[in-house]
This record gives sequence, C-alpha cells and structure tokens, in this order.
Amino acid sequence: MKKNLVFGMVLLILLSIFPMGIAGSGGGKIRVIIGFEESPDPELVKSFGGEVRYVYTVIPAISARMPEENISKIMRSKGVVYVEADYRVYAVQQELPWGVDRIDAEKVHSYNKGSGIKIAIIDTGIDYKHPDLDENFHGGYDFVNNDDDPMDDNGHGTHVAGIVAAEDNDFGVVGVAPEAHLYAVKVLDNSGSGYVSDVIAGIEWSIENGMQIISMSLGSKSDSTALHDACDTAYENGILLVAAAGNEGNPPGKGDNVLYPAKYSSVIAVAATDINDERASWSSTGPDVELAAPGVDIKSTLLGGGYGEKSGTSMACPHVSGVAALIMVSYPNLTNVEVRQRLRDTADDLGPAGFDEKYGYGLVDADEAAPKTDVHDVAVTDISAPSWVVKGDVASINITTSNEGTYEETITVTLTDATDGVTIGSEVVILTAGSSETLTFSWNSTEATIGDHILNASVSIVEGEIDIADNSKTTTVTVKEPSHDVAVIAIDAPSEVGEGDIVDVDVDVTNEGTYEEIFTLSLTDITDSLLIGSKTVTLAAGESQTIRFTWNTTGSSLGNHTLRAEASVVEGETDTADNFKELIVSVVEKAALTMYVESIAFGSKKSGPNIFLYTYVKVVDGNGNPLEGVRVEMTLEWDKDGDGKFDDSWNFAGKTDSTGIVKFTLIKAPSGYYKATITNLILTDYEWDKTRGVISASCQLLDDGTIIQS
Repeated sequence: MKKNLVFGMVLLILLSIFPMGIAGSGGGKIRVIIGFEESPDPELVKSFGGEVRYVYTVIPAISARMPEENISKIMRSKGVVYVEADYRVYAVQQELPWGVDRIDAEKVHSYNKGSGIKIAIIDTGIDYKHPDLDENFHGGYDFVNNDDDPMDDNGHGTHVAGIVAAEDNDFGVVGVAPEAHLYAVKVLDNSGSGYVSDVIAGIEWSIENGMQIISMSLGSKSDSTALHDACDTAYENGILLVAAAGNEGNPPGKGDNVLYPAKYSSVIAVAATDINDERASWSSTGPDVELAAPGVDIKSTLLGGGYGEKSGTSMACPHVSGVAALIMVSYPNLTNVEVRQRLRDTADDLGPAGFDEKYGYGLVDADEAAPKTDVHDVAVTDISAPSWVVKGDVASINITTSNEGTYEETITVTLTDATDGVTIGSEVVILTAGSSETLTFSWNSTEATIGDHILNASVSIVEGEIDIADNSKTTTVTVKEPSHDVAVIAIDAPSEVGEGDIVDVDVDVTNEGTYEEIFTLSLTDITDSLLIGSKTVTLAAGESQTIRFTWNTTGSSLGNHTLRAEASVVEGETDTADNFKELIVSVVEKAALTMYVESIAFGSKKSGPNIFLYTYVKVVDGNGNPLEGVRVEMTLEWDKDGDGKFDDSWNFAGKTDSTGIVKFTLIKAPSGYYKATITNLILTDYEWDKTRGVISASCQLLDDGTIIQS
C-alpha cells in the first residue's frame, strides 16, 4: 500500500513536469530514476520499453527514459522500491578578489596553496584553456555530451573553478587554493541547466576517480532519493561535499528555502555574504545552512580567457571548497568528517552568537582553518635524466631539492647508480625555508653495464624531520650499445571498408637505434599488388612518429586485403625482422545509407479565436543521429467528429534543421481529430527505411487549443 501511494505522488509530479501534449507518437517517454532494493536490473527496465541512460554503481538505481503508461507497471515489479522524476537542476547564479582576501586565504599561500588536492567541479565544465586555469586542470568528463572533453560552454563552471584554484602566476586573479587539482565534471548544459541523473553520474565518477572534494554550485527545489543516496555514499567514501545553499532567500531572512543537494546532511550548505559581512538578501536560509562565504560581486575567470564579477551562493560555495583543500594539505591525516568540523570550529561567527539559520557556524576563515606550523622537512622534488644513453656518453642529471619546512637547513644531495652500486656525486646545499635549488651532476657511462640503470637522488635527513618519504627519488636510464635499428610497430585501419571508400591508414614507426636515421616507409595492398604510397621519414634516435597514408579503395577487389607497411633497411641495421607489419582489412560492397522518422509530435498555440496546430517531424539516420536537410513530405488529414471519415486534408513539405526536426504549421486549425502521414523522405545518398520508426501519428485538438496525442 505504501509503495503504491509513493508511486501515485511521483506520477502526479511527473505528469505536471512532462505535459502529454509534448509526447511523441505512440505515447511519450519521460526521464525517471528507478530505485531497486538490491542490484539494478536494466533488462527489467528495457522490458517495459525503457531506454537505459545510466546503470549506477554507487547506488542501486537506473536512470532511464520510460513510456509514461508503463511507470505504474514497473513500479509493481519485484525489487523496485521507487520511481522518481529525473528533476532539472540549475546553476545557482544571480587582482586579488575581495572574497579570497576576506577569508584570509592569501595569508596561507606563503606556505600552503592546496597543492595536489583533487577537487571535482560538478557544473557546466571548465575552460581548461584559460591561462589562469590551464596548469591546474587535470581532466574530467562531460555527462551532457557523453565524452571526455568537459569544455565549458556556459561560463558558470569556469567562474566557480577560478574561485577555487585560479593560479598564483602574477596576473589575472588568484584562487583560494591556487595549486589544487581541478577536475571538470560537466553535468549542466550551455543554458546552465541539467538533470539529477547526470549529477548522480558525476558524483559516481568522482568516487571512482578518487576525488577528495566535490564542489556543487547548483541546486533544485525538488528532493531526490537517488541524489540523496549518491551524496551519502560519496561522504561515506571519504569525500567532502560542498554545495550552494541557493538564492531563494528574502530580505528579512525568513523561512527554510535551502536547495538540494545542499540540504542533505552529508553536504555542506554555503550561504553568501557581501563585502560588509552581511548576508546577501537573496541568500537561502534555514537550519541546513552550515557556513557562509563571500558571494557578492566576486571577480573570477570567465569563458574565453577573461575575468568578470558574478554574484550568488554559487560563488560562495567554491570559497569553502578551496579552504577545505588548504586544511587537507595542512592536516593530511584528517578525515572528511574532521575537515568539516574544522571548517565549523574556525569560522568567524556572524549574526546572533553561535549557530544561526542565516550564516550557519559563520564565515569560513582560511587563516584559522589552515595555520602555519613549524616543521623540519626537506625533499627531492624532481630528478631529470635522458631515458637512454649510448655507452661512453656523459649524461647530465638534474636534481631539484626543496626545503618544505620552516627552518633554514644544510643538506647533502647525493646521486648514485643503484644498479652498479656507484656514487656519481654529492654536494652540500644550504636552503632557506620554502626555497628550492636545482643541481646538475655529470654521469660518465663509460664503465656502466649495458641495460637499465636505476639512478637514485637523495637528500640527507635533517634533525627533527618526520616526513622522510620524499627525501629521495629515482629514475631509470638505459645504457645502450651503439646501433642502427628502425621498426614498424603498428598499423591501424578500419577492419572493414566499403568499396569506393577513402580510408586513412596510420603506421607507427620508431627509431630503436642510437643514431638519426632517414628511411623510406611504404604501404602496399599485397592482395591487389598495389602500392598505396611511400614516404621519406627522418627519426632522431629514440623518436617515434605516426605516418598517415590515404587508401582509395575504388576498384579494389571484394574480400580480405593484406596491407603491408614496410620500412627500408638502414645502413648498419642487423635486426630487420621488425621492419614491417601487416594488417588484414575486408573490402565489402558499400551499404546504402538509411534514414527513418523517429517521431511525430503535435503542439498548439491559441491566439484570439484562432488556433495554430504544429506538427514536429524528426528524421534520423540508421544509427539514430539527427539528419539535417532532409525534404519531408507530409499529408495532414482532419476528421471533424471522429467518425473515421476525413473531412479535409493539407499537404506540407519542408527540410529538417540541424536537430533533424521540421515543423509544419496549420493556421486557423479547427478542433477535431488529425492524422499526420509522412509520404516521402528525400536526401541524396539516403534511402527511407519504412520498417523503422513511425510513418503516421494522430491527435485530438480541443476547442481551447489543448492537444491530446493518440
């Protein structure tokens, strides 16, 4: 009984969000999240006509598009515990930035810049080409477009990222934690909106990729069981979650209006303050507000390389995320729960004494949260050497050592060949607190054995030093005999091509010898005895290149073809077995390109006494991708009273746009029953596959302009 009641409430929400008049022919599909008692069952979802988008691993749930008439049916299935709307979520948005200055982050930067802390910015993406963000960007994923290029196309995420970790590089702005590692998790589109299902996928990605902090300057007024579970799971996995409280507040600061996910107990909800430490009049309030941070007229990075000011709790949230990164560097052994408590304990109390619903525990304070501590600590931060040398060469080995403590230190830097047990050299260095120095050692390999050598750079342990794990670094250098040797290491082409296709064939070649070589690389179709091409290649010792050939298969025989890539033998070369590689490619008859009508939907607009009836036709290719430029011919028939006899008809023709959709408009449409039938699709090189998709759709148009899709 309880299960059915929950479903009924959910269905009412779903129907209010997705009007039936928008649905495609044969019943519309709406976005939902289906929760399971134990393991997610994608086959069950598919059996009810669902299109699975995500099968989550951190929570037992599936995101899908489901025919609305099947929701009540799947809800009754064994193992299903809830079905909820896949709600929309939105970006919460309304020199030395004043916010960074106000929370005293710049005072921490002389000894702590949040170095290496992994922060997921779950937002619209990041402009990773921005000169104030490029060095701190370390990857991410785009869940809007389902690819690994999370470039920002809105600007919100870029502004947020700059507040967290704009680089300390003497220009632009500086972030709260200017050496933190930024990861762009794009879940919002170019309009700044997205779906809960993508936010959950972003949280799941953050767990799987070892994020330490999740920063979410987004929110929704609607609660979601699945999102709540995902946030709790991330928190249980040791991640600190920070979110914008929302811009739903009012000038008096009355009411409980914090957005989700900030409202969840596993997430820190951040309110916004102005330059006078007053709550911004629009900043959300309520018992879930935990901390406050600057959020009015905050200058940060903009899409395209510029800088500008924005306001909102979206801008307050990343201040807290940045301070959390500073704490994690100062206190690397703290758990996420302990970091959260330290943020509370060190906040500057604002408003009424103690916790309140406008400022939470107060204004975040970086200087108090991550203070400087006295410590003895030296380290080898880098060892740079060539990957290989010819026996007898003298190689330069660069060692960078730094004083990461707070006292001046005198240290001995030593370089040894651990493989042969030989000390290459040592030098005494004096380093002031926070300084570093790079030393160059010369390694004469005349007496070195042939093969790999592990070179170890170390600094002596200073008195009082506790962290000695970084007092040494190693690198491997291979000592080689002088040799001439080129090789073909790979050949890449499609396994099957259509006769007449023009195909790119990539050949990877390398110089495995110790001299620069100039040679000829050829690609031959052995089957048809055809030289596809040859090129002169120059490779330095140890260098590799990918050489591209173009294969025109016009006239090629059908069947398997052996492609042979071969490098000519260079003078003095003895190992010629790897000078060629072969690949089999099948040439088949070129298949006809197909297209079909994916959907026919109706819409309407009432203007005075007149009603405009719209018919939307979407055409896709055989792989389901939208097709632009297709001429669509359609007949629209009208039955006044629904007796099955059509009283009038109209013919339409038009071309699809970049989304694959063409819109037909019937002006002064009378009420009654309509049937739209596609009579022809025309596009060069494409054939209409009438066995797929739909050909016709029907609807009823009421006197008030309401559409009822059949």
